[in-house]
Amino acid sequence: MGVPKFYRWLSERYPKINQIVSDTSLIPEFDNLYLDMNGILHGCTHPNDDSLSKQLSERDVFLGVFHYIDRIVTHIVRPRRVLYMAIDGVAPRAKMNQQRSRRFRSAKDAAAARAEAAARGETVDDGEVFDSNCITPGTEFMAKVSAHLKYFIRKKIKEDPLWQRLTVIFSGHEVPGEGEHKIMQYIRDQRCAGAFAPNTRHCMYGQDADLILLGLVAHEPHFTLLREVVNFNNGRAGGARGAKNAVKLVMKTTADAQFQLLHLSVLREYLWVEFTLGMSAATASALSLERVVDDFVFITFLVGNDFLPHMPSLDIGEEAFALLFGIYRELAPAWRGGYLTRDGSIEDPDRLEQFLAAVGAKEDEIFATREIEEEGMRERQRRHGNRQNVPSEEDLDDEETRLQEAYEDAMLQVLGHVPEGSTPGQKDFKGRYYFEKFGITPVHTQVHSELRHQYVAGLQWCLAGCVSWEWFFPFHYVPMLSDLTGLRDMFGKVSFRLSKPFLPFEQLLGCLPAASAWCLPKPYALLMTSPDSPIADFYPADFKIDMNGKRNPWEAVNLLPFIDASRLFAAVHERCPVQLLTPEERKRNTYGAVLEYTYSEHATGTVVSCNPEIGLSDIRQCVSEEKELPWSIESHTSFTSALPLGSTIPLAGFPSLNVLPIEQAEAKPIKLNVFGSESRYSTMVLTLRRPRGLPSAEQLAPRVIGRSVFVNWPLLHEAKNAYLKGRATPGSGGVDVGPIGSRLTVRPLQGTSCRDVTAYMFGSEEADVPLHMALWQSPAPDPRFEERGAPSLDVRLPVGSRVLCLTAAGAERQARGCVGRVKALTNGKVDVVVDLRPPEPPFGAAVAAAVQDRYYPAHAVCQRLRIRPDVFGKVVGTVNADPGRYDIGLNLKANGRYQLLGYSRCVLREQAAWSTADTVRIVGSAGEDAAEEVGAWEFTEAAARLVALYMTRYPQMFAALHTLEHGRSYEAGALFGPNAGEETLAEVKAWLESLPTAGLPRTPLTTKAMSKDAIRAVERAADVRQAVIVGEGRIVKREFKGVNASELLRANTIEATDAPLAQVSAATLEV
Repeated sequence: MGVPKFYRWLSERYPKINQIVSDTSLIPEFDNLYLDMNGILHGCTHPNDDSLSKQLSERDVFLGVFHYIDRIVTHIVRPRRVLYMAIDGVAPRAKMNQQRSRRFRSAKDAAAARAEAAARGETVDDGEVFDSNCITPGTEFMAKVSAHLKYFIRKKIKEDPLWQRLTVIFSGHEVPGEGEHKIMQYIRDQRCAGAFAPNTRHCMYGQDADLILLGLVAHEPHFTLLREVVNFNNGRAGGARGAKNAVKLVMKTTADAQFQLLHLSVLREYLWVEFTLGMSAATASALSLERVVDDFVFITFLVGNDFLPHMPSLDIGEEAFALLFGIYRELAPAWRGGYLTRDGSIEDPDRLEQFLAAVGAKEDEIFATREIEEEGMRERQRRHGNRQNVPSEEDLDDEETRLQEAYEDAMLQVLGHVPEGSTPGQKDFKGRYYFEKFGITPVHTQVHSELRHQYVAGLQWCLAGCVSWEWFFPFHYVPMLSDLTGLRDMFGKVSFRLSKPFLPFEQLLGCLPAASAWCLPKPYALLMTSPDSPIADFYPADFKIDMNGKRNPWEAVNLLPFIDASRLFAAVHERCPVQLLTPEERKRNTYGAVLEYTYSEHATGTVVSCNPEIGLSDIRQCVSEEKELPWSIESHTSFTSALPLGSTIPLAGFPSLNVLPIEQAEAKPIKLNVFGSESRYSTMVLTLRRPRGLPSAEQLAPRVIGRSVFVNWPLLHEAKNAYLKGRATPGSGGVDVGPIGSRLTVRPLQGTSCRDVTAYMFGSEEADVPLHMALWQSPAPDPRFEERGAPSLDVRLPVGSRVLCLTAAGAERQARGCVGRVKALTNGKVDVVVDLRPPEPPFGAAVAAAVQDRYYPAHAVCQRLRIRPDVFGKVVGTVNADPGRYDIGLNLKANGRYQLLGYSRCVLREQAAWSTADTVRIVGSAGEDAAEEVGAWEFTEAAARLVALYMTRYPQMFAALHTLEHGRSYEAGALFGPNAGEETLAEVKAWLESLPTAGLPRTPLTTKAMSKDAIRAVERAADVRQAVIVGEGRIVKREFKGVNASELLRANTIEATDAPLAQVSAATLEV
């Protein structure tokens, strides 16, 4: 989870850190790829924002996970050395409290959603709802996940040459520690052991914001994060898609804008700009970027993380970081080379106290300003008609009076007077905070002292890493910054005991609500659900939620009791003897091993299928070896605040701000639009130095047209200059480029063609770039794009390499499409031994045609059903009904967007390949069917029968649609009669969800596919044919001599830089 709002703030403050990944993007080359797997598991099992998600089949879940991993590894990142896959294991106690809070809140929200559904007359079958709490170490589901991923790794190594070059490391849920922390421990250990070569290039996948901080403290200069593109505007759109009851969509983008890279190399440079802002050159030169980076990470702890609550006076939305950075810059020169932190500890407690005191001095001002702004926001909401959810001023005044009187009464009892705020006449914000959140007054010095001591210990724990598995912050709130005094003495008393992690079932008891007791074996589940359980109080049926001044539900404080570990262990010892567990359950309740997989031609064993029921067969001749790696619950290594020796900056292929001269930087509220709406935060605007005295466009043109330049700063992609233009008005993007005198029109480099010689392939579409934002030479030339002659034949096609025969002429024509091995190289020609198969007749097309669905024009179906075409169009598409904005259409089509193969198809006016904007989705509201028709719709017999069944069950609705005027939605009473409208509406919705079509994927209109029956028939025919060929010995080895090298394709020689067929879009270039 990490720091709330952090990623959005970071992207809008430092906009050049992100790079959209598309099929035409040129991204850096990476040596190591690390996958934080829990994000993939959540994304492939349920929509993250839907509390009542329908459960997918086991086949859909695991094949979805396989596809997602393969997309990242094989198609996007293509690592060259190491792939590390880590699943969250048992977490340290410091994290378990946050996990417990999140899971209990999820269960509470799900119960509320069920109650709302029941109030609307809906029934929710708990057996059909996915409980995301099963994605916790020790559950049966997680044991299946581990088994399937181990199988998948062996399968990919068997079949994919890219995986064969990798060392694959798998740390499953059986290994204690969160996934990202296990990854960072691996990086620490490898770096300390000297196993990383200089300039090792790292990529880590994961959506959590704390990955950004973990990547920074690694002090690896070439570190990039891969993330899904985040849409912060979900839910704003009107229509059925934004309706409360709309089923959330599972989107699978086929090409552009699904993933993006966050370049920590650029973020590091931005941080240098940020922390030296306004400093003299001499003062700035005395600072160390690596030490500043560590201090930045420490400062983020004050805004909250997974282990400590946030400071009440510090909110990212109120520009908390701007305040913290400004105070740091003010104080840093006086520290004379000192910093807040050093190598995972506080360097000087007095220096930290000085920093915190300066921030704490602003607390009363922050609270007073917040009250004024909240009052203004409520007034604006009332003015704009949003009064329903906004309390009246009278109610708020009454509540404030009640709280103030309770506080004053308590103070009079213990002090004899009521204290004022730090400013005379001002509200005592600090006193009220401690009284309302902790129930303490100034006489409760012991509680206050323990609170401050535990917070200081928490800061040290976060800095040092998991130095104790048992420590946790035992409060729901933190002390005020201004009370963090006497730090030298407090840090001197901080000590930790390493202890050991909980066992998996113990963690499940410690963080799951009673509603998820099914995830545990019965004896453990009874501890959660039985009234006579000795720890029944750990599982309250309800609990208070404190919004704590926040607006978003996920920012609220869930006031749950903290787990007493000693009582939990005693209850397990008493009620859950090991004899009551099955062998499989005992295995799930133990720690496992970190596994390493490598390719080996000599490994001829068979990997038994983990799940043959979903079509996963045994892997024979597996060609991979598995071995266990040592691991420890104690970290023996740590990061140091220094770059690895031999680091090169900038490195070829990696972006850098410093390749263009930055004249000045300033944080400005320019309302930058990064995520589809104007930013509320200030943006670090960089002003580029513009060369003076440039020649005119006429004078420059002969010298630059046709020449290669490097554009798209800070990414620096090579492009061919097509022509030169005159003046233009600059845009934004967090960069002030100044007046634009001349513009280059360029065609960006798309990739290379490497069949005989390495040659550049430039796109056909063009983009404009200011002349002074182009470089004539790259400061770090990328060796991937060096034009060079053809490699020698023994390098391109070494003896023994597997090849695919492409030949279409001569005696070798019969080998086209067959696989073989290179036997010898003679006089520039290749001798190859091919597994020659008999010619393949086009039996598949004939079989498919025999069982293919037959489609009928829409007008023919309407005539047969005796239904008006416009009514038919509504019913097979979208019909929105109120109240509740239910979509009671069949969703067989969405004009201009989706079709349901086997039921509907659109014969397009102009056939085209699959569009880059196409998506596949699981059924849900199709939104408005107002899009322009793009072709003629046709429907199958199955669709006609479904509409006929609908008409038979609800004839009154069809009669109403024939008489009512067209509208965006219809009242239930108008469709089903005034007396039973809402009741019938709920019945219709339940019936629609029970139909087989409800769970089928909708596909883009450009999709062409066979029906399931046709696919099964072709598969059966292919199996029969293969059995005959093998049984009759008709696959023969034959040697072909003197084959041209250009007619053979060696396995795994396609690289990420090879030009795709698609053209590079002008949108690839950004200014």
